[in-house]
Amino acid sequence: MTLPTVTHTGTIRVGSLEIRVHNLSDGTRAIEKEDFDRAMAWLAEGSEADVHDFANAYADAMSKAVMP
Repeated sequence: MTLPTVTHTGTIRVGSLEIRVHNLSDGTRAIEKEDFDRAMAWLAEGSEADVHDFANAYADAMSKAVMP
């Protein structure tokens, strides 16, 4: 079995937070551990409004992501 490869990478921006999202050749989307950890820390320190804004931006970005 061949491991999937990255077909392209995009960035989700929410306020000062940026998360790189990689689209893989098998249709999977992957977030780097460093970005995931930074997002979790940002959310833990943020307000309820920050969490709401993040969830909306993430859902919007994922719905517009281009798949191969």
